Amino acid sequence: MANNNAKIKFLSGQYAGSEIELTPFTAIVLGRNPAVSNFVFSNENISRKHCSIQYNPNDRRFAVSDYSSSGTYINNVKRMQQGSVEYLNGGDTIKLGRTDEIIQLIAPQRFENERGASDQDIYDDDDDDRATQKMSAYQAAAQPQLTVRGGSEDSYNAGNSEASVQNQVNNNQYNGQFVQKVSCTLGTIGLIFAGAAFLVCLISLIYILATDAQHFAPACVVYINNWGGSFEFIAVFAFVGLILGIVQLSKNVTKDAKIKNIGTVAIVLAVVAMLLFSYIYMSAASCPKSELIEYGIGQAGESLDDMLNELFQ
Repeated sequence: MANNNAKIKFLSGQYAGSEIELTPFTAIVLGRNPAVSNFVFSNENISRKHCSIQYNPNDRRFAVSDYSSSGTYINNVKRMQQGSVEYLNGGDTIKLGRTDEIIQLIAPQRFENERGASDQDIYDDDDDDRATQKMSAYQAAAQPQLTVRGGSEDSYNAGNSEASVQNQVNNNQYNGQFVQKVSCTLGTIGLIFAGAAFLVCLISLIYILATDAQHFAPACVVYINNWGGSFEFIAVFAFVGLILGIVQLSKNVTKDAKIKNIGTVAIVLAVVAMLLFSYIYMSAASCPKSELIEYGIGQAGESLDDMLNELFQ
């Protein structure tokens, strides 16, 4: 009966020397993204989700699926097409892009009884010697087979190596989840800041237009000065929302559209808030003195500063 404990062996690269057992019919994913990969690589030439490997014990072959833009090379010769699947045999190797990450596929050793032994054959009184031989063969086949490579010390080291790789995988997954939570939190805070700045600017613009649309520029002057110098904080809120939105998108490692939209919406609201703020502020800053006089602020011959000081005394 065949032993279904197939393995992959990292011949070179980040996990060089490690061997990992594969669960039949269960794909493992290799890539840089800890949210979707079982084995996470730091090499920038490896895609976020580079490829997957799945072993089928029925035909003793490995299904290798390529998702990368940099390619997966079979036996260092054939490059797989993105989105394609290749069925490989034990002993074949795959290389992740143009890196030194080379992985060998190891199929389980096949065990076959050359001749099935029944109890009746074993205890055949006509030939005690043959019965003894068959009994020995029967017992040998029934014993579990252990493969030891390089003695007990090598086996111990191999076990430690596999445990080390598994611990690194678990740490990478934990780190990926932590980064994702921080990224989502920053995006939410950015959305709050950008949303607040957008609402204040929009309400301010509507209020100014409703107050006196015909004298928009001097109305902006009056409105801004009514804030007592705190109107500029709207721009600070918008800027903070913009930065946090950008950080959220840059640190986002998931393909969840809802989480990605947090940063996108924060950036859009922040940009619109900045545009509205600039429009109101620049309208006030560029307001000519003649319009202020026409609006009833100050008198002819007064400086602009005197007009404003008189207005807000």
